[in-house]
Amino acid sequence: MEEDQSAIPVAEGAIKSIKLSLSTEDEIRTYSINDCPVTHPSQLGNPFLGLPLETGKCESCGASENGKCEGHFGYIELPVPIYHPCHVTELRQILNVVCLKCLRVKKGKVKQTEGKDNTSALSCYYCRDLPALSLKEIKTADGAFRLELKMPPRKFMTEGSWNFLDKYGFHHGGTSHCRTLLPEEALNILKKIPEETKRKLAARGYIAQSGYVMKYLPVPPNCLYIPEFTDGQSIMSYDISISLLKKVLQKIEQIKKSRAGSPNFESHEVESCDLQLSIAQYIHLRGTTRGPQDNTKRFAISTDPSALSTKQWLEKMRTLFISKGSGFSSRSVLTGDPYIGVDVIGLPSEVAKRITFEEQVTDINLNRLQEIVDKGLCLTYRDGQATYAITVGSKGHTTLKVGQTISRRIVDGDVVFLNRPPSTHKHSLQAFRVYVHEDHTVKINPLICAPFAADFDGDCVHIYYPQSLAAKAEALELFSVEKQLTSS
Repeated sequence: MEEDQSAIPVAEGAIKSIKLSLSTEDEIRTYSINDCPVTHPSQLGNPFLGLPLETGKCESCGASENGKCEGHFGYIELPVPIYHPCHVTELRQILNVVCLKCLRVKKGKVKQTEGKDNTSALSCYYCRDLPALSLKEIKTADGAFRLELKMPPRKFMTEGSWNFLDKYGFHHGGTSHCRTLLPEEALNILKKIPEETKRKLAARGYIAQSGYVMKYLPVPPNCLYIPEFTDGQSIMSYDISISLLKKVLQKIEQIKKSRAGSPNFESHEVESCDLQLSIAQYIHLRGTTRGPQDNTKRFAISTDPSALSTKQWLEKMRTLFISKGSGFSSRSVLTGDPYIGVDVIGLPSEVAKRITFEEQVTDINLNRLQEIVDKGLCLTYRDGQATYAITVGSKGHTTLKVGQTISRRIVDGDVVFLNRPPSTHKHSLQAFRVYVHEDHTVKINPLICAPFAADFDGDCVHIYYPQSLAAKAEALELFSVEKQLTSS
């Protein structure tokens, strides 16, 4: 029977739009392979969150090698919804222009002063019996944020004045002109906003999304934490975000133990503020601008909460590159060469002979790699689990086969990236293409001296040699000179 050689038709398509939004509660649960939430501090770093691990393999994908496991998310289920600490202002702006009774857009414009919305109340054209409400963002004494509804001071209040909010979760009577809007109520409002109202809000620049209120907190994969290692006496690196996640779990346990039956309106208000404060510290740690001053508890360094404002990748740079030795790195004095490109680095031949790149033999690169082997630029090759040194055989050379992996010396055009410690700002890490020369220093074009604060008076730099295809692609896309020509 003859095999069907006809081409299989493939449907063509094009990307027309990309949706960017905050993760919803369903999306956070979908990201997690294990549908069981993290409930105890001991589960942080569990095998189902992926590699690296001290022992064993990933329980989600079964991988036992770090390069074959991309990491897996988990999640923490919150006992009470909270306002997303980074988006309280956006939520207030949206709810200020939506009638909380009929969920239509109020007519009129919200004035802006010095970049902030004026909280002057707008009335709804369709709900004449409802006075003009204003929604204010209140910061509590401990630093948490909540939203508060306010009636006009001249409005005569009765026990049923706030009854129009009962359909969103809680009945809270009283004759006060102010009433807290709970996160759970705000979430129900966001879910019930009709599509027509959402389109009108989008025309004004507001995107109504349920991610403004959090019911689940994502737990990052193990590969996104800074590895903890010691010098035998003290811990040299410690990821403080783990301790803040433990604090969140402890706060959740306290809330659960303090309950006796279903929580009422006042309990929800207190619990959401307390929980929001703990989660805000964690979120600000992982996403803001300064490097972490960690190990505070271990070395008795006192700090205030603002010291937790960090950008954690800086600590990763110090831990994984600057304070950790690697067989695929080198250090050299930096000098200038105005006759090379700004994206080129001159590497001494003594270094190029000692550092290797692994490359797998395929049908496409077989001839090129065979030529490298014939020129004596290859040190070893791997066939299956065995590694062989390339020596001159009886026929004078080694013949490569598809599927083997060679360890070759660095040649012109290879990708490396450069850093001048201790700088760890964005532009102090740059990727270059190599050209090998016979001098004894690393050379760059003087036009790119500014990011490295180099003046060629004996400056020393570190050069790193990414080994995997993924690492090389990441270096080119994130660190290459052409990607950094515009200011960040």
